Amino acid sequence: MLLSNSCDSILSQNNEGFNHCDEELFEKIRDKGSLRIWVTHDMEYSREGLLSEEEAAEQREQIEARHEQLLHLMDDLNLEYSGVNPMSHYPSIVMSVREPDLKFLCTSVLVADIREEQSLQTQ
Repeated sequence: MLLSNSCDSILSQNNEGFNHCDEELFEKIRDKGSLRIWVTHDMEYSREGLLSEEEAAEQREQIEARHEQLLHLMDDLNLEYSGVNPMSHYPSIVMSVREPDLKFLCTSVLVADIREEQSLQTQ
């Protein structure tokens, strides 16, 4: 499957390569066709217990804005993710993706880390 021209352009502009992913994720997605992943946003975050009620509410709003920003960008690029489960108190979102989606997420400046959801449960 080819990436859309817009996504190809973004990938070619990223000189760091697939810095948020390891080759194992790509091997698994090629074997299975899709993969359920845990995407952590690149943003400042503090545990809510360390924040005032106002700060915690503001942080939740920032997290929600990051979720929306990432999903809107993926929609604009015609990527086909599914099964989205945004976390409201933690800067992460869980979704099922195919290889083009993973390639985009692995190069996105909005993303700090990507892990397979299953591997999180078994650790």
